Amino acid sequence: MTAPPRSVCLQVLPNLFPAGRPGRDVSLSHMTIKAILRTAFLALGFAAASIAAVHAQESGTIRIIAPVPPGGSLDMTARLLAEHLSAAWKQNVIVDNRPGGGTMVGARATAQSKPDGLTVLLSTSAMASYSAFSKNSGLDLHRDWTFISTVSRVPLFIAVAADAKIDSVGDLARYAKSRVGQLNYATYGATTRVMSELLNRSLGIKAEPILYTGSAQSIQALIRGDITYMLEAMSTLSPLVAANKVKILATTEQVRVAGFPQVPTLAEQGYTVSDLGVWYGLFAPAGLSPAVTERFNKEIVNFSRSARANAVLEPLGAVLTSSTPEELRDLAFRDERLFLNAVKTLGIEPQ
Repeated sequence: MTAPPRSVCLQVLPNLFPAGRPGRDVSLSHMTIKAILRTAFLALGFAAASIAAVHAQESGTIRIIAPVPPGGSLDMTARLLAEHLSAAWKQNVIVDNRPGGGTMVGARATAQSKPDGLTVLLSTSAMASYSAFSKNSGLDLHRDWTFISTVSRVPLFIAVAADAKIDSVGDLARYAKSRVGQLNYATYGATTRVMSELLNRSLGIKAEPILYTGSAQSIQALIRGDITYMLEAMSTLSPLVAANKVKILATTEQVRVAGFPQVPTLAEQGYTVSDLGVWYGLFAPAGLSPAVTERFNKEIVNFSRSARANAVLEPLGAVLTSSTPEELRDLAFRDERLFLNAVKTLGIEPQ
């Protein structure tokens, strides 16, 4: 069994007995002794509960819920993380794909699970959007989650079909203006929806969103010509670029992405778009033991340094990260405010 974190075990009985001056006895009243013992028992009880929670989590199969279909960037990251945790902890770790509802189906399944450390959710910054986009999501960012760590930063790229007569963002704007009412784009989550609408506003165009369950379906729609453009991670786009099925117009990042220096930014082409940022984070149901949270968090730090994971994901544009639980919480709360403001500014009606 893995030893509980030092923060649980150390200082269980700190400063319980006051030190007297040299040559003087220290006498304690009956009530003082009772208070000291009560504190000691509470501290020991907390340590025992933490040890038990870690032990229980070590003895079962861990399920990472990915709220998207197999095949996209998030799914790939979840599978690499499962592989890493399984090797590090000598435990069975599986990925459970629960697509639908703009990632809300998988989020609900996780939030309704026991907070025992055997079910966690690897999701995107769309987690921060539910209050802005859904009237009846049944999920509360401030109530339902234990925040564990950020996992990755994922740049977005603007893609069109390879045979489209569009070779730049300016071409896309001109194409849209010559076909008013005919332009559409793919979305499978709140982040791509808001970023696409902000892009449309920057370009001075209008386009209709078409909702898909994940990036794999969106890409096929783009190749078939069912949609005009989409925002997507390079992990999904890269093999299709190599196969001459799609082409990349720009990245929404403020600077060029290191793995794809040939792709210009929107700013270089004379356009700007607010940077909501796309990140992946690891969450658990509310009430997860701090000891189990710390166990996960420490391993996410190791995962971010994994040579294998970085070798797979960096060429696809993803940047592995880690954070404290508090940093992930603050990031999610910040983006929730940004989504609420963006939805109000853009006039998007919650569904």
